[in-house]
Amino acid sequence: MKIHFKKLVCVIMAAFLLAVPLCGCNNGAVSSGEAQPPRSSAAPVSQQPPVSSLAPSPSSSQEPSKPDDTAPDGELTADDIAQRIMDAVEFPEMVKLNDKRLTLFYGLDVADVEQYSVFVCSDSIQCDELAVIKARPDMADVVLMGVKSRWEEQKESFLDYLPEQYAVLEKAVIKVKGDYVFMAVSPEAGAASGIFDACFE
Repeated sequence: MKIHFKKLVCVIMAAFLLAVPLCGCNNGAVSSGEAQPPRSSAAPVSQQPPVSSLAPSPSSSQEPSKPDDTAPDGELTADDIAQRIMDAVEFPEMVKLNDKRLTLFYGLDVADVEQYSVFVCSDSIQCDELAVIKARPDMADVVLMGVKSRWEEQKESFLDYLPEQYAVLEKAVIKVKGDYVFMAVSPEAGAASGIFDACFE
């Protein structure tokens, strides 16, 4: 009888010892009958970049305003004036400057220019040049400075290189009429100047 009692006590104690760790492991765990929700892999809100930083920021730079080739009714444009001169005065083969070359040759910002029609000789050993530039309001002095700078640079280039072309440059006509700045480098610069003046009569 004592032997059976001791066996019973041992069985009860063994069952108790097994039950204690199982209860401890199950503390706070999801029961086996419930599906465990998937763990989110997204970063915490504080670590995610704000929406505004993901969108491309608008460019703050603005293109410089382009010269306006139009003119009020009845008023000649820079192109009109230059064409009248070139129709009446003999020039060699000429090339018309674009915005980039206007800045390169004359050091002018196109934002300071309302209209322009500028031609240079296609042959680099000739100095013939015609410039009719309408400056934006109050910018005529700036444009005139660029035209004079171009003229001085050309004189320096031709002084020792081609003296006969330097003589043509020496007789160039540069003038301002209102917002217009004019330069003619040609053996017939005087005639070109007269036609320019007549366009404003």
